[in-house]
Amino acid sequence: MLASRMLRAARPLARPLAVRGFASRVITVSDEASYKKLCAQDKLVVTNFTATWCGPCKAAAPIFDKMSEDHGDVVFCKIDIDDEELQEVVVANAISAVPTYTFVKGDEIVADAIKGANMPAIEEVLGDLA
Repeated sequence: MLASRMLRAARPLARPLAVRGFASRVITVSDEASYKKLCAQDKLVVTNFTATWCGPCKAAAPIFDKMSEDHGDVVFCKIDIDDEELQEVVVANAISAVPTYTFVKGDEIVADAIKGANMPAIEEVLGDLA
């Protein structure tokens, strides 16, 4: 009886975000050519430079996913900095910390990069640019 109470207490209280009514629109970039094609668009492209081992990246990911749903006119993508196919993109964007968020439109940088999981700062940039 005690074991069943402990099991009930260990159950999560909330369902995963994906079940709560939105799905991510974040594009996972797999190669440099795809990234260049995304950035050449006449739309704002927000890139999340991330890593699988990064705790703050994992914590910010659901918020970034939600932003992608809230801003349908903006392209959201993510790049794993450890992906060997994308090292030139990582170097070209001078990524020195993760997460780092960049803002590009028509191959032009339109806002300063944001280092760290400062999600309100990203929302502020989106408000200014989108």
